[in-house]
Amino acid sequence: MSAWAGLAGFAALALAGAAEAQDIPPCPLLPPVEEIEVAKLPPALLASLGRDVGLIVLPGKPFDAAGEAKVGVNHRLIWVRRQGTRWVVAYEEGGASYHDVVLSYEIGYDGSIAGVRKDLAFPSTVCMLTERELWR
Repeated sequence: MSAWAGLAGFAALALAGAAEAQDIPPCPLLPPVEEIEVAKLPPALLASLGRDVGLIVLPGKPFDAAGEAKVGVNHRLIWVRRQGTRWVVAYEEGGASYHDVVLSYEIGYDGSIAGVRKDLAFPSTVCMLTERELWR
């Protein structure tokens, strides 16, 4: 999947209405960490997410959180955060057992990318795991 196709997938799925959501506690940003909008993600990260995860709907949009397929997509973005060359993507994963996933990547200044780690989380731990990966 090309980086542009990954972004188009996000954009197309952004048009759906509101959804039921698991309560994810607020996770404040501590500088120099910044949250990055989907439209501003680097092409290498979009391509990696397309390969590693597949389709992801935007935060707050409907997705298949339980085993019953209604939307056809069982991943929903929580956030993308960056600190230097470390990028951390947190998303909800539905299906037979709902959970959250935290992926971390290193993106070099030359645009090269390396997947670093994948952690399973829950709403109460997604912030802690995101912070740990940003500062590792």
